Amino acid sequence: MFGLQLDWEVEVMDEDSIILVDNIMVSSGGCPVQSQSCDFEYEDGHDKYCGGQYIVADFSKASGGSETTRMYGPQVRPDSTCFSFWFILDVHEAATLRVVLNDTSEVAFMTELGTGGMWQLGASEVGRFGSHGNAVFEVFSSAIHRGYVAIDDVKMENSKMCPVDGRCDFEKDTCGWRNTGNLQWVFSKLEPDENGPSTETHLMFVTPGDDLVGYMATLTSPILLPDFNCVRFWFKKAEEAPVSLRVVVTPGPAYLGEHFEVTLWVLPDTITSDWQEGQLSIPHYSVDAIQVYIEAKRLEGSWSGGHNEGLVHIDDVEVSRSSECSTVPPEASTKTTTPSSHLTTTPKGVLCQLPQE
Repeated sequence: MFGLQLDWEVEVMDEDSIILVDNIMVSSGGCPVQSQSCDFEYEDGHDKYCGGQYIVADFSKASGGSETTRMYGPQVRPDSTCFSFWFILDVHEAATLRVVLNDTSEVAFMTELGTGGMWQLGASEVGRFGSHGNAVFEVFSSAIHRGYVAIDDVKMENSKMCPVDGRCDFEKDTCGWRNTGNLQWVFSKLEPDENGPSTETHLMFVTPGDDLVGYMATLTSPILLPDFNCVRFWFKKAEEAPVSLRVVVTPGPAYLGEHFEVTLWVLPDTITSDWQEGQLSIPHYSVDAIQVYIEAKRLEGSWSGGHNEGLVHIDDVEVSRSSECSTVPPEASTKTTTPSSHLTTTPKGVLCQLPQE
């Protein structure tokens, strides 16, 4: 019979260094299986969806010069198809956040786009890499002394739909798209035997009252790279519904302040009340990032539908890179390709997505 002792060693770099350790446990048997998800929550009764804890790499604590910070995430299992997480990259100088699969060195995710303190959804279709290693978060910073990276709600799962780059079928949530208008898009279900999108759940715009004329529901995409040039989606407008629907692109994310909106698709007046596919092409802009906005607006006119009747519906949104992308339907085309009015959004919309303190 003999005992073992664990010795911890700490090297202090300067007077501002700090190391925190918690929840140390020594037990018999093998180590527990690593979890495939983590929301970094304590078991203290906090709401785990709209508030709580997350993990942070604070650049102000760096010792100077180029820095690399790593955090090991879950393992890619044989049935894993999608790796997703929420992040903030709030920096004032050059920094890169990426996810590397440590057994193949494949880069599953990478971004240099700052989010300005706003939560952003990151995702990767990890099943295509053939990896069985761990997803490792890496943050590279070049002499940054301000800003931070935050990570939350890490998931490795088997999912038919991975919310990569603005893709969403709205079956579980909004995949990083946010409600940022003064009204909201809400979840709904297809009617029995209704022809349309391939998935049952979708979003609809509900504004029964005449006192809501002029109010708008805006669904705001994640921050996207400027080479994304095509938006596809399904839509349906209720018969004689007093509503407009348009798709807007802003060259440059909203958090940067000065930016403009460009209307690229407008719902035609001649549209029928059936589900239809919509599509639009995004012009190239010499900017670091773009965002897409799907806007429904309550117009003047009476509405006989009740509180649960949608004026307009959308589903299966995808923003992609495409060699061919025309306007569908053709009459939805608009000549507006020059700057329009300024657009204001809020950091968190009506659809609560991520905990933020």
